[in-house]
Amino acid sequence: MSDQSYLHLFRSLSTPILLMNASGTIIDANPAFISMLGGEKDELIGKTLNVIFAGIISENAITAILNRDNRTTEIILRHHEPVKSFYVNTISSQEKDCRKVRFIIFNEITESAELKNKINRIENDLQNEKRISVFGHLVPGIAHNINNPLAVIIGRSQLLSIKHPEITDLESLQEQAGLIKSIVDALSFKISHELSDKETPINIGDLLRYELAVLNADPFYKHKVQKQINLDNSTPLVKGLYSDFSTALMTIINYSLDSLLYVEKKTLNISTHVDPKYIIVTINDSGSMMATSESDKGFSTSAIFQSPRLGQHSINIGRAYELITKYGGKIALLKNDPDGKEFQIKIPY
Repeated sequence: MSDQSYLHLFRSLSTPILLMNASGTIIDANPAFISMLGGEKDELIGKTLNVIFAGIISENAITAILNRDNRTTEIILRHHEPVKSFYVNTISSQEKDCRKVRFIIFNEITESAELKNKINRIENDLQNEKRISVFGHLVPGIAHNINNPLAVIIGRSQLLSIKHPEITDLESLQEQAGLIKSIVDALSFKISHELSDKETPINIGDLLRYELAVLNADPFYKHKVQKQINLDNSTPLVKGLYSDFSTALMTIINYSLDSLLYVEKKTLNISTHVDPKYIIVTINDSGSMMATSESDKGFSTSAIFQSPRLGQHSINIGRAYELITKYGGKIALLKNDPDGKEFQIKIPY
């Protein structure tokens, strides 16, 4: 492509684009970018992203844009009313004279795109619900088929330990069989309650106990994470759908677990206590910070993150927020620093 053709294409595109040199200095900007940011082109040339975006997007987002070749960063422009969100792609290119230049491309996340994404998420959720429903109806039978031989193993091992107390391995066998039974019982309880579409009185402490018992099937949670669980035994009952509360609470817990994957110290503290108005669940981890570009979104419906632990499963923090606020509750990020995060979920009773 000739320089003249390139210049015409660059200027005619409706997508905002910046052109930077290897040192991070802006050398060109097309009209769409100038319109997006405001001001004049002369005010941009020769400056850096940190200068032109100061106070408009977070420093963490700027760093991500500069350090993520051929990857997408989501940003929020705060100077717009209403606030606008963009997907930003950085593409490096080698010019004929061997100079390295970078194209910074801004694609607005429009309402139609958001709607399309939301429809896709709903369709995926419906498919998942269908699979869970089919599996859920099989769980009682599966649990029965596991518990029957398990009861025989436990009973026989107990008899053997009475007859042959010198066989010390029998105690370990009973413990492991008991652990399997507790996981099967917890899974059976969870699935049967997840499938219910009726609001019932729920003990949040008991719900967490069952959910965490099922989570013990996750090797990372069971073996790699140092856990401290303090659940109030006198938690008042709240009326609602079991699936609403389990989804909301486990979303935050799974987000915390994902943040522990790549840090040396892996601790997770979960506690509940009661004040005169609320049941308060606190989830504290030593994981990586929530990036500023993510925490800027707070608990909006766009706060969806791909889980590196759960395969294709996404963690939808926005959905957790919707479910808790549906019952007059609150979710807050009380701490977000290099030492970890602390989430607080308040559920009225």
